Amino acid sequence: QTCALPIYAYVNNQNLGLINQKGFDIGANYTLHPSWLPGRGLRLSYQANIVTSYIIQANPTVAKVQCKGTFGATCSSDGTTLVQPDYRHDASVSWELGKGLVEFNWQRIGSVKDSTPGSTARIGAQDIFDLTASYPLNRILTLSGGIYNMFDKDPPFVATGGVFNTFPDTYDVLGRTYGMSLTARF
Repeated sequence: QTCALPIYAYVNNQNLGLINQKGFDIGANYTLHPSWLPGRGLRLSYQANIVTSYIIQANPTVAKVQCKGTFGATCSSDGTTLVQPDYRHDASVSWELGKGLVEFNWQRIGSVKDSTPGSTARIGAQDIFDLTASYPLNRILTLSGGIYNMFDKDPPFVATGGVFNTFPDTYDVLGRTYGMSLTARF
């Protein structure tokens, strides 16, 4: 028998020469107990990621590329197009009731520019807001529900790259959705 060898081969950057990312992760939580508000108080929460440098070098024979705040295949480490914002956060305000909880969440993904040399394409900062609530029905059952992407923000459109001309691993592609769940803990 003969064995046919492939004529074409896909070679990607799985074994990179260098990936070096620097930055800060910030987290803060605080609970207020105002006398005018019923319940256990308001909990404020903020979690952020600030990237100060994100350098990729495919192998030692090519130049290093600064990928902070970019999108696209030039700054990809695995042959796919990626979004590397230099800032993103999740911030929320939670009203802790006697038993239940109502939470308003804000997710921000910073603006990015196309990593392709010479391109002027940009994706502006994206903001998504969610409103959720949960209430324990008894010691075992908790009812939860929410409105996700409540202002029905569309994902950004890019002319080239991404999946279906956007980045579903980074941006919400479903639009406004509603959810409800019943959780049992034994």
